[in-house]
Amino acid sequence: MSTEVESKYLLPDAATMRDILAVRELAGYDVRPLGKIKVVDRYLDTPDRTLLRQGWACRLRRQGDTWVAGLKTNQQTQGAIVSRAEFEVTLPTREMATYYWPESEARTRLLQLTNGQELERLVKLRQVRHRAMLLREGCPVAQLSLDRVDVVGLGKRYRRYMLECELEEGGDPADLERVDAYLSQHYPLTPEPRAKLQLALELLGLPLASQMTDGGPGTQTQAALVSDKTETLGIRASDTVAVAAHKILHFYLERMLAHEEGTRLGQDPEELHDMRVAIRRIRSALRLLGPYLDMPLLGECQEQLREAARILGEVRDMDVALARARDYLAGLPAEEQHDLDPLLEMWQTRRRERFQYMNDYLRSIAYVGLVQALRSMVTTLGTAGDQAGEAPAISQVAPQHIYLGWQFVRAYNRVVSQAPLEIWHALRIDCKRLRYAMEDFKEILPARVKTVIPQITAMQDHLGELRDAQLAIVRVDEYLLGRPDKNKLQQIIAYRESERARLCELQEGFPKVWERFSRSRLKRRMSAMLARP
Repeated sequence: MSTEVESKYLLPDAATMRDILAVRELAGYDVRPLGKIKVVDRYLDTPDRTLLRQGWACRLRRQGDTWVAGLKTNQQTQGAIVSRAEFEVTLPTREMATYYWPESEARTRLLQLTNGQELERLVKLRQVRHRAMLLREGCPVAQLSLDRVDVVGLGKRYRRYMLECELEEGGDPADLERVDAYLSQHYPLTPEPRAKLQLALELLGLPLASQMTDGGPGTQTQAALVSDKTETLGIRASDTVAVAAHKILHFYLERMLAHEEGTRLGQDPEELHDMRVAIRRIRSALRLLGPYLDMPLLGECQEQLREAARILGEVRDMDVALARARDYLAGLPAEEQHDLDPLLEMWQTRRRERFQYMNDYLRSIAYVGLVQALRSMVTTLGTAGDQAGEAPAISQVAPQHIYLGWQFVRAYNRVVSQAPLEIWHALRIDCKRLRYAMEDFKEILPARVKTVIPQITAMQDHLGELRDAQLAIVRVDEYLLGRPDKNKLQQIIAYRESERARLCELQEGFPKVWERFSRSRLKRRMSAMLARP
């Protein structure tokens, strides 16, 4: 067990983060940059939120190819300075099931706290972390972390900027207090005593530990009830295909419409992202269940949904391209922060054009007609579902299709290692379809089968970042085409090479991701799904 002592702040914006990243002396300490890393945290708990109710948090962290499981207690706070006990263990692969963790104090303590219950994901945090060491006469006293944090859960995404300064062995609390006083005086920061999990739960509107009743393991708590209302679709094994289709389409249609206004305004890119995801979820459900539904509007809706996804996707692609370039710039010295201005100006112009086209579409008769057709389909399914008679139960249909989708993904094994990038992109699409189907029907799937979902998500995320890097290279090449004076474009070329290096890194790391997906244990779990009565 270790005790971490750190000061924590919320930053108002990315500009403040860049200002702090540019300094090389802070409160009398030398600042030595350590570079940028990407971190993905998954916070886990039992279905009845046993850990939260007892004041503990379990985190599964991916940093590069390394997975670390951590267990943390409630923190003690003094202003912006917090301290808490922490247990950690390095895992050979991403594994949510505690029984498969290496023997360690973290594993033993977690099994005691949960009584061996299965863990599930609460929320996910994606972080881009810029690190620096604070030195006193060459001796490390504290590590500075400036994080762009994306909270992901319940179909929502929130972005925050945070600063943490954690004591090293060579430092003492007086060093932290000195840094704390300097930061408070020179930057518009807000002390943040909350753990990131607590912040994420508040952003997502989920209950905190203080709002739960401690009924012991197995008790249905307020957190579980809220999670059921927001994360699940209410699918039952006895539902017919029509009833299940009604529940899924109604849920994602409401979510699509809920993000429409934010998409039109364009102030938060995640509104557009969430609306686009809702559209893709509707398309996925219609692709899977459409053949079982006698719906005259089905073909027309599928075609219009494809067009809507394409139009929103063009804006989203530019948002991703601009965000990647800005992340790259954030890691450069202050004097180089504008080296990509010509490239970004062209991309911003393209983004504005596509955003205007998208808004015109969202005001068009075609879009209004799509919404009306979807509402009509939902209404028809809602009234006809109970009269389905001989219609098959979703518990018979969904597992069969999920198994076929899983086998389809596994079939890439023979080609993916030597395949062109477009095959990898096709694999990503098929992973996404499989994941959507499993998540939509997870309420009727065996518990052990649901543990496959994180493996599919990890592969989709890996291939998604690979695709983003590939598209960034293509867009830079488009900009460079026909520009003969490459000497004036060295920084843009350097950005291209950084994306190329990341692409190669992701390609080299993919076999490990694929190996985890292809483990025999997962094969047994998926095969067992079909044998379930």
